[in-house]
Amino acid sequence: MVVTTDPAFPPFVYLTAADELVGFDVDLITEVARRLGLKVYFAYIPFDGLMATLEASTADAAVDAITITAQRDRVIDFSRPHFKSGLAIAVRRDETRISTLQDLAGKKNCG
Repeated sequence: MVVTTDPAFPPFVYLTAADELVGFDVDLITEVARRLGLKVYFAYIPFDGLMATLEASTADAAVDAITITAQRDRVIDFSRPHFKSGLAIAVRRDETRISTLQDLAGKKNCG
């Protein structure tokens, strides 16, 4: 089973200081393969190329911090989500100008 990943997304997929591929998604797909009687071969590619490997059938699966979007869902079969991020925007308690996403329009981030 060929599995593509970009090992730059801890705790899901990352390389240790000893270049060992580890993370929750690595453990999960390794266990799935074990139960199916398959050996996993990981191929490291940039995140932007993960979906293309599935569409081109050059990989059997991709594991990473992959969000399910409508566009991706049209061409890729996803498992049930196994992580809910709960991402949010934080502002100072005394900040009254930003209370909705629309309030951020035209603002620059700190980067």
